[in-house]
Parts: sequence; C-alpha cells; structure tokens
Amino acid sequence: MATSLVSIIPECSICLKTPKILPCGHTFCLGCLEILISDKTNTFPCPICQQDVKIPEGGAKMFTTNFILQTSKHTTQVKKQPPSTTQPRCPNHNQREVDYYCNDCNIGLCSKCIFKQHKYHETLDSKCDETRSKAIENLERSQNIIQNRIKNLEKTRCTLLESFEQLKTLCENSCTRVTAKTEQIVSDVRQRCEQIIKDIGKNLKENKSKVEDREMEIVCEINRLERNSELNISPSSKSTLNILQTLPRLVEIEKQSRKENNMCLQYLQWGDDDDDEEADYSDEDDDDEDDDEEDEKSEFILKQLGSVISKPFYIPGSYQFLYDLTDVENSGGIYYHTDKFRNNKVVWSCGARRHSDGLFIYIKLLPDDSHKVDYCIIDYQISVLNFDDDSKTKTKTIMYKRLKRGSGWSWFWRVLPWSKFDDKNNGYINSNGQFLVRFYITQISEISWK
Repeated sequence: MATSLVSIIPECSICLKTPKILPCGHTFCLGCLEILISDKTNTFPCPICQQDVKIPEGGAKMFTTNFILQTSKHTTQVKKQPPSTTQPRCPNHNQREVDYYCNDCNIGLCSKCIFKQHKYHETLDSKCDETRSKAIENLERSQNIIQNRIKNLEKTRCTLLESFEQLKTLCENSCTRVTAKTEQIVSDVRQRCEQIIKDIGKNLKENKSKVEDREMEIVCEINRLERNSELNISPSSKSTLNILQTLPRLVEIEKQSRKENNMCLQYLQWGDDDDDEEADYSDEDDDDEDDDEEDEKSEFILKQLGSVISKPFYIPGSYQFLYDLTDVENSGGIYYHTDKFRNNKVVWSCGARRHSDGLFIYIKLLPDDSHKVDYCIIDYQISVLNFDDDSKTKTKTIMYKRLKRGSGWSWFWRVLPWSKFDDKNNGYINSNGQFLVRFYITQISEISWK
C-alpha cells in the first residue's frame, strides 16, 4: 500500500471537469450539467439512475462540488489496482454507508433515512445474507424467464420466416402458372380469330361468285324481256284483236319475270333473317352450340385460374399468461385471465381451474370479441412453465383442432396433480405465488368468416 495509490475515487460519468455531486450520489462535470438542464425548469432526471433531481436556485453551479474527485485529478496513480469493494454511500449522507434498500423507491439508503423518510415503505436489509440470496434467486429466475421468452420469440421468428418463404414460393409458382395459362388463352383466342377471318373471306369469295353468275343471268333475262315483250308497241297502233292475241304471251312473260325476281331476292337477302325462317333456325342452333362451347371454355379457364390462387397467409404467434395461485384457488370454477391474446383478428383467452385435485388449463376462443368468425382450424401448444428447470415444463400439442361457433369453443387439459403443482419445491410456483402458462399457435390452417 505504501508503493501505490489505489484509485477508489468516483469519476465523473461525462468528462471529469469541475465535478458536481447530485443528491442521488452520482457525479458529473459542471459544463455537462449546464447543458443537461438548459431546457429544464424545475427538475431533471439523473442520467444514470433516472431519479428526479431538483434544480437549485442559481443553476448547476450551486450543486455541491466533489472536492475528493477534484483533488484526485492532481494525484499520480502509480499502479492500477482491482476494483474497490468499498460499500456504497447514502446519497443524502455521504459519510454513512447504505444499510437498507427501499423497494418502493428503488434506492439504497442509510438507516437514518430509512426510518425518517421511508418509514412506511417496503425495505430490505441490504447487508443481510438472506436478502442477497433472495435477490440473486429472483434475478436468476427473471433472467431464465427472459431467456425462455427470447428462445420462444426466436422460434416464432423462424417459423414466421419459413412460412413467408413458403408463401413467397407459392405466389411465384402461382404467378408463373397464371402467366402460362393467360398466354395459352391468348394463343387460343388468336388462332380462333384467324380462323374466323379465314371463314369470312371464304364466305365472301363464294358469294361473290354467286352474285356474278346471277348478275349475268339477270342481264340475259332483261335482254330477253326487252326483245319479247314488245314494250315499244303503241296500243293505239294495234287493233283490238292484235292486242288480245298479244296479252297471253305478255302475261306469261310477266309470271316468269316475277318468279325470276323472287330468285334474285333470295341471293340479295342472305344477311336478313326475316324472310328465311329455315336459315334463321339453323343459325340459332349454331349460335347456341357456339355459346355452349364458350361457356365450357370459360368454366374451364375459371377453374384453372382458381386452382392457382393461394390461401390466405396467417401469422403464428404466442402469449404468456401469468396467474396468481390465490385467484385460481378462490374462484370456485374456471378463472379466465383478464389478458386477451389477439392473433389474425381472432381473440383468445386462457383459463385455469383446480378440479378433482388437479390443475386444468382451458383455451377459449372469445365469441364476443371474434363475432365475425364462423370457425377456425389451428395447431397449437399449451405449456405450464417450470421456473427452475425447463425440462420439467409441461407441454401439450394439439394438431388440426377445429373450433366452431356454438360448440367446441373451449378446450381443457389436466396438467398434473394439484399436490405436485402446489409444491413450491417443484418449480411451478415462484416466490410470489404465481405460475406461468404459454399459449402458442403454431399454424392456422383455415379461418372462416361470417
């Protein structure tokens, strides 16, 4: 000890210039404190312990100067020593060691402060071995719960990412199939359009030939009529006998002309359905057959497209319900936790009951909170956690469970005998008389909405 100076002086947490000590016991430099309180009016939180500190009149410079720390800046440290084991000091009385811990205020204080200012608070003797042992036990238990929670979250994260990858692959495959089917449909329509155009051209060519032939016949008939009908004869120049003798031949020519005129109309009216009932009937049959074929193709296309539409993507999830043992024992029936677990717009609750000298766990889909749900199909796990040993955690796995409105909304499971569960030495009940139930939905196969 004579050859070295042990640096046990607390250092400024910011930059070690003009150190000022706060009522909570932490030290900071004057310059940094002035910056810290520049936008504050009455109080500010300590940067380390977050305790509210009142700003004195006159500003940061009115805080007590840490002369010990200021003096230590001019002292040469010869050799670095291990961290000091000096007991922490009371923030209100620097000369007194911390004797008690105030659980309500989360601060260590000397006996004078405890009995004067924290008389009615929950306090613990910080120097008692039992207090330290209990604190370490609670710390380790909390750390284990947090570690288990982290593991469960990591597992859920992996499941979520795997599910999304499956969804991504399914969507990519669906897009490929839809694209291929669309290209096939477009190809079929294009081929059919080309065939229709060819048929129209063929029909035009055939009718053009018929029109030309008939035109020649008409021209010949006009010439014949003009030659034989004696249209240029004037009745006044003919005798009555000659006129009477000419009339039978003209009437015959007239009848023949009317007949040929009807034949001409048949060629000219191929687009008119009113004068050709037989043709109209035949055309309707063809149209009906074409409509039937189109309907069949449409149904086939819809069926093919519908088969590649992916199912909705539901995200798995979990929730932990922390119960007080006394609530379950005093309920006289099923005690449902006040917390609710919402997953994919469906709300769940978890209940516990002491029945037939055993612990029963109930899972219930809340109908009032999930009033739009008709039924759902899920895979899930129920676990009663063990605080001391993960291997003793009780887990029940349920696969493809269908829960329908009106019946089967709840499911129960007898975990273990009450005598084993109630024994705190078995690790299911913590020091506060609480136990933990985890509800984990691993997969949602289907949700039917009303």
